[in-house]
Amino acid sequence: MLESARAARKNRSVASLDLARILSLACMATLFVLPACGRFGGESSEPEAAVLSLDDPLEDEADLGAEVAAGAEEPEASAQPTRASAPLEQPEAQPASARAGMNGVKALDTWHRSLPASRVDVLDLCSGESASALADLQRAMNGEAKSYRASVRMEIPGSLGEEFARYAQAYADGDVEQLATALQPTPDPSPAWMVWTEALARMAVEQEEDRLGGAALGRLVRGMLNLGYSRDLVLELRPLAEGLGRRAAASMEYDTYAVESGEAMYNVRLKLRREGQKLNYRWISEFNGKGNYNLRVGEELKIPRQELHVEVWRGARVTAVFAGERPIRIYPCSVGRPGEETPLGNFTLEICETNPVYYGVTPAVPYGNPENPLGDRWMGFKEKTSYGIHGTNDESTIGTRETEGCVRMHNSDVRDLFDLVPVSTAVAIHG
Repeated sequence: MLESARAARKNRSVASLDLARILSLACMATLFVLPACGRFGGESSEPEAAVLSLDDPLEDEADLGAEVAAGAEEPEASAQPTRASAPLEQPEAQPASARAGMNGVKALDTWHRSLPASRVDVLDLCSGESASALADLQRAMNGEAKSYRASVRMEIPGSLGEEFARYAQAYADGDVEQLATALQPTPDPSPAWMVWTEALARMAVEQEEDRLGGAALGRLVRGMLNLGYSRDLVLELRPLAEGLGRRAAASMEYDTYAVESGEAMYNVRLKLRREGQKLNYRWISEFNGKGNYNLRVGEELKIPRQELHVEVWRGARVTAVFAGERPIRIYPCSVGRPGEETPLGNFTLEICETNPVYYGVTPAVPYGNPENPLGDRWMGFKEKTSYGIHGTNDESTIGTRETEGCVRMHNSDVRDLFDLVPVSTAVAIHG
């Protein structure tokens, strides 16, 4: 009986101990699970806690190992892809016409103020339609005017503003003649007016309508300089101006003169001067398509009725020669340094010398001396005799503001100007 009682107490103790162990394990499981539940909202920054199983893991591992060893298939992975493995959606490619960017007046102004070599880069900043319209216009300026006119007759570009479209319509309806009528001179030129004025100049010259092209180029040059375009952009127009000079006789009025025996270009010039015509060798020679000053007895010269005048833009450091309203030369130049600025106003060329001596210091510096700053030519002003236009002893200074107030030019350019314009030529210097 005693042994039976002891056995019963032992069984109850073991049962109590097992129950205590079960309760202890259950509590531990609860402690491990709670932090991973997100109970307080949000995702925990701590690693997710493992959940303790009450099942014997060794039995499960043993059973799984037995299934693999027997050749049983492993459980298939879930067919549901994880978020990390989902492919990224690619945006649909947009056509060029839908590209965002500059439009209208801003696109016109930015494009036109850029050097021709850089304009293709500006197109990348414009909206698709504006870029396409500007690229078409650039091709028209580069010799494809006929195809451009055909395209605008079919569809007027509207992305560059109403004013641009109005000029395009005028060009489509009447070619350069009607475009010139639409582009009446204005004291306040807009970007559309500037762009189409350059287009008119280039397209008219291409069609040998130099009367229209020359007038348009003159308005373009003045507009660029007055609106603060870069000097490099203005100098890009030099070949166009020089071409107009060489072909001037085809579109400008002239008289004829029969060369007499023994006459040279010098004699012809003096005779014309006595008759009140202020012309110089190179302008007469160029007007007649000659590459030199040689004459033949009986040769009939075309004598231009239009005299030349010179204009200087101090701020841009640019000098231009005009035959009436058309520019025939555009030169870079230097002007006075701060405190010794080149004087503004209207002047007249009076003392013009080759191989000049510099009298600005004592003793005077002869021509050819490296210290002589006048270079190959001197063209002094009647109204201010200490100022004028001259060459240089340092070609690298052209384009700067470092003279004592004179207009300084490359020696090759000042020689050309010296032969082109005579004494008494008018010179206007702008700010």
